Amino acid sequence: MWGVARVGRVYLSERYTLSEQNNAGTKQRTIQIDVQDYVGWQGHDDAAVRRAQEDILGLADQIVPVIFQNKTDQNGYYQVKDVGAELLEWPGEIRNIACSFILEKFGPDSSVDLESRLGFAIRSNNFVLTGERWHAPPIGHYAYFTGSTIPSSTMTRTSQDGNISIYRVIPPNINPRWGCAVSSYAGGRVRILTDGFERNGTLLRASATGWELSNGLVRVTPLAANGMLSIASWGGTVWEAKAWHIARGGATTSLGIFDQMSVIRNDPELCTIRLLRNASPGRTYVDLTLRRGARLVEVYVQADVSTTLGAYLETVETASDQTATGYVAASGDDADGNRFIVGSSKTVTYTTNRGISKAAVTGLDVYIGSVVGGGAAGVGDTATVLRDQYIGSVSEMTTVVHR
Repeated sequence: MWGVARVGRVYLSERYTLSEQNNAGTKQRTIQIDVQDYVGWQGHDDAAVRRAQEDILGLADQIVPVIFQNKTDQNGYYQVKDVGAELLEWPGEIRNIACSFILEKFGPDSSVDLESRLGFAIRSNNFVLTGERWHAPPIGHYAYFTGSTIPSSTMTRTSQDGNISIYRVIPPNINPRWGCAVSSYAGGRVRILTDGFERNGTLLRASATGWELSNGLVRVTPLAANGMLSIASWGGTVWEAKAWHIARGGATTSLGIFDQMSVIRNDPELCTIRLLRNASPGRTYVDLTLRRGARLVEVYVQADVSTTLGAYLETVETASDQTATGYVAASGDDADGNRFIVGSSKTVTYTTNRGISKAAVTGLDVYIGSVVGGGAAGVGDTATVLRDQYIGSVSEMTTVVHR
């Protein structure tokens, strides 16, 4: 009986054979596996198999956990060196994808560490802020290691996936290492969904109104009315959302509904999508970035001509103007017990009780989220800490190292 093989985010039918090679010259260990997906397997319909073909090819060059249902002795971390997918389609009868992977073996999770290569720079800002260098590995990681200097503190954020650890004030010039069972690697990941299905890779066919960006703490979805983006925070049992506009041409002039969506980066630690809005003529880009463990979505707005750019709430809330230090936040708790926060690394103008804007620019960085818990937020979840974590977040890439 064929089992299920999971390669990164993609589930496929595990076939009987697996070949393994050890190159004496390069010292590379590789395995070759053949897997497939087809209409009827695990309830997959034609649309699911079409999505699978895109997701499979998007695995090329990724470092991924691989889990077999039957060949469990081969479970471990690999890099996808080559992948191919052959489509067999008899219209109205069958749709089958036969896939072949060549995977470079790093080893089982008991013998390798994951290393997070973090940017050593801070985000350029107008407030002389040094930011906070922080990091969130997957839920279920263990033996977090930063050398002889440990992070100054550790906190926990409750996500839809479970409790995720946040390591604060990572020592400078250190790339943290940590262990993680292959079965736990996905916990707390950032994910992109199209039409309700989690996707892999970047060359996705997706509508501008049928996507979702989430890390289990923050969820961003498009709105067709009453705002342009729904930005929600996980409150412990449900998503607690607010409607936000992106402004172009005026402090409260909404960009409106987007025309296209594309994917720039799609990794468990960080995802970025790009939204395009037609300006007739011209265009506006809005890039949305979400990091594993973050309470904020990062927004970068680019216009083709100099204009006013910004972000503001659909529904007015009483707010406190802290733009002199980089943000605006609600001055009282909302019905969910939270307080919105919106800010930028640049000097901006307070849009009374609604958000921020900046005139005569072609680009503006913004961050939007919630102070979960409002006035009773934990030490690591206050507005100023969230601001500092935004300033301190620049880049992250995960790789595998032998212990």
